[in-house]
Amino acid sequence: MEPLARTALRRMGNSTGMIVPKAILAAMGAREGEPLDVSVENGRLVAARPGELVEEVTISTKEEAELQALAAELKAATSRMSARLEEASAAVRAALDPARETELRVRFEKEFAGSGEGLFEALTR
Repeated sequence: MEPLARTALRRMGNSTGMIVPKAILAAMGAREGEPLDVSVENGRLVAARPGELVEEVTISTKEEAELQALAAELKAATSRMSARLEEASAAVRAALDPARETELRVRFEKEFAGSGEGLFEALTR
């Protein structure tokens, strides 16, 4: 972000102050003598007219509520997907179960026993 103006910190009695250039005051819609709320956010000096920060917090609270709702929706969807994945995994485990493999082999051999084909021939036809 390109700065609107440059200023310097100066000694003002026992404090350090900053002269705010007219361009900055105009951009803020502020005037000389008007109170400002001053804070530091992410290492940056933030000056706002009283009440502006309250609006920003209100917006942030609304956005946070929306994010909470979306997070709950995502958690529910993830839970449903996890349940479906577990069902599919159980089906795969059952299909790969050695005991089940033996059962299927016996059924298959019984089915083709009278056909004169061996297991290999039946599978490769």
